[in-house]
Amino acid sequence: CAAPGGKTTALAAKLQGQGVLIANDISISRCKALLKNMEMAGVKNALITCETPERLAQRLSAYDVISFDVFDTLLFRPFDSPEDLFYIVGQKLDYLDFRRIRMEAERCARQECLEKKGHREASLSDIYDWLEREAGIPKAEGMRIEQETELELCFANPYMLRVCELLRQSGKRVIALSDMYLPSEAIRRMLEKCGFGQIRDCHVSCEYGCSKSDGSLYGKLMQKLGTVRY
Repeated sequence: CAAPGGKTTALAAKLQGQGVLIANDISISRCKALLKNMEMAGVKNALITCETPERLAQRLSAYDVISFDVFDTLLFRPFDSPEDLFYIVGQKLDYLDFRRIRMEAERCARQECLEKKGHREASLSDIYDWLEREAGIPKAEGMRIEQETELELCFANPYMLRVCELLRQSGKRVIALSDMYLPSEAIRRMLEKCGFGQIRDCHVSCEYGCSKSDGSLYGKLMQKLGTVRY
């Protein structure tokens, strides 16, 4: 799940050479690509593994709290591009060219968020504020349909289902992190529907005003967790 390495390098930069960063992918070929990218980024404190769910859960059991990304790690969508979901949302809204305008709305909402709040972590509410104002799409209906469509189409990564179940059996606390505009409650419903009901802690960038991509969301979470091994 760790390849090709964008999030891994971001987290490694946040660690500043301290600790050990474990990055696992079940595919040997993807692990090779991940290793190459780590070397190119100059990361020296990362351990690249290609483990079975049982072996990975055993390695992770040394920690008190374990966090996983949500999309493309715990949950999958049936699309090559996440934005393809907007085709279906547009059909339900009966709005032509919705995919394009939805992407534009997110770009503009992030820019407005930066100008007003100093960060780019726009929420779904921010995005549909723009859509209602600029395109006349009802905010409440649009948000409801998009969240319902996400819930309907998402499905579990079976590898991670097994890992999380083993960690639960070991009494470990598992939390979910996501750079995402969806509210945490919507993501919790998606996780529960897909069999990850044991994960109740869900932290999303739009609710913190910071992201995983630059490491700041990890920093806030570590402050919240205190001195536990994370």
